[in-house]
Parts: sequence; structure tokens; C-alpha cells
Amino acid sequence: MSDPSLDRSQFDDEFSGIESLIAAAGNYVRPTEDLRPRVLEEVRTDRAERVAQERIWQLALALLFVGLLLSNLRSPASEFDGHVPAALSKPSDNPTWNTVEAMSELRRRQATMLRLAM
Repeated sequence: MSDPSLDRSQFDDEFSGIESLIAAAGNYVRPTEDLRPRVLEEVRTDRAERVAQERIWQLALALLFVGLLLSNLRSPASEFDGHVPAALSKPSDNPTWNTVEAMSELRRRQATMLRLAM
């Protein structure tokens, strides 16, 4: 099934010529004298940038945690003593409207507490 016109020795001769060209070019390709120092400096720079980014993320998370902690400490639990808004405590035919009224009352209470905190 192979084509008789394609002889294996023809390919071997062609590849051996390419291989000899590659081997000859190998003597001409040399790294520069400052290649290693440049690569090392680039790695140091990349590492320093990565460490700085990690520190920034750690600081941001720490500030977020402290902010959440302080916001919980500033508002005593007595202000949120489980008070049920009047809109939810009374029975009604329309529970959806009760929810709207309860949310409106909650927003009014929050606005009042915010004004007192400032």
C-alpha cells in the first residue's frame, strides 16, 4: 500500500540534513551574560508585587472584620429587643400589605437611630 516512489532513505537524508543544520546552529546560540541576573530580578519583582497584593487583601479583610465588629458593638442589643412592628402584630386580610407597612416602620426606626447616632 505504500507508494514506491517515496523511499525511506530519501526522508532519512532530508532529516539528517536538517539535524546537521540544527546541530551547527547550536554553537551560535548563546545566552547573554546578563540573562540570569535579569531573570532573577524579574522573579524578585513579581514576588514582591504578589506579596504586596496579598498584604492589601489581608488588610482589606481585617478592616472589614473590624468594621463589622465595631458596628455590632456600637448598636446595643437592647435596641433590637425583638420588637414586633405593629403592622405584623395585627391580623389583616392582606399579609403582603402588612409586610410593606412593617418594612416602612423598620426604616423609620433605623432613620431615627441613625439621627441619634450622629
